[in-house]
Amino acid sequence: MNSGIWFGFAVDVGGHLGIWGTNTMYANFYSLDSYQKSFTVQSERTRWGPGLGGGIGLNFYIVTSLQDPMGVQAMETETWDFQLAIGAKWGAVIKGLSKSRKLAQVVKHASETKGLTKAALKLMTRLEPGDYVDISKRLREMVQSMDLKTDAATPQTFNMGIPIPGALEVSVFKQYGTWTVLSVNQPTP
Repeated sequence: MNSGIWFGFAVDVGGHLGIWGTNTMYANFYSLDSYQKSFTVQSERTRWGPGLGGGIGLNFYIVTSLQDPMGVQAMETETWDFQLAIGAKWGAVIKGLSKSRKLAQVVKHASETKGLTKAALKLMTRLEPGDYVDISKRLREMVQSMDLKTDAATPQTFNMGIPIPGALEVSVFKQYGTWTVLSVNQPTP
C-alpha cells in the first residue's frame, strides 16, 4: 500500500531588496511507507512585495497525495507569505504553529533546548528500519491530527520553519516557484 505521504527537511537560501526577492530551496524527502524510498528536489522562487534582508533557513515538510515523486516535477507554487527573521526565521514558525497546537509545544521545547536542528539532521542521515517504524507512526498521527488531505488530485504541501541564527529579513510578498526533481531513489522489490 502506498500512503502518498512524504516528509523531509529543506534548506532555503534567499533574500529580498526593495520590491523583489529570490529564494532557492533544496529538500530531501522520505516515503512514509519505506525508509528506502526518497527523492531530492530544488525549487527556484521569485518574490514580489516590500522587504529587505536575507539568510538561510531550515524547514520541515510534509507532502501528501503524492504517489510518485515525479508528481512534483515542474509543480508550480504561488503563495502569499511573509518573513520576519531577526536572528531566526520566526515568521515561518508563527505560520507553522497556527496549524497545530501539539506541534507548537514540540517546537517550543525544541527551541528552548536548541537541539532540534542538529538532532533532526543527524536522524535523517541515519535512518534505520527499527527507528523508521516509530518515525512513521508519529508522522501518521501528525497528518491525522492536522487533518491534512491525503487523497487530493494534486500533491499538497505543509511546511514549518525551524529557527536558526543568522537570518535578518522583514518582508511581505507573493511568491512564485517551480519544483524540479533532482533524483529519485525507489529500489525495486
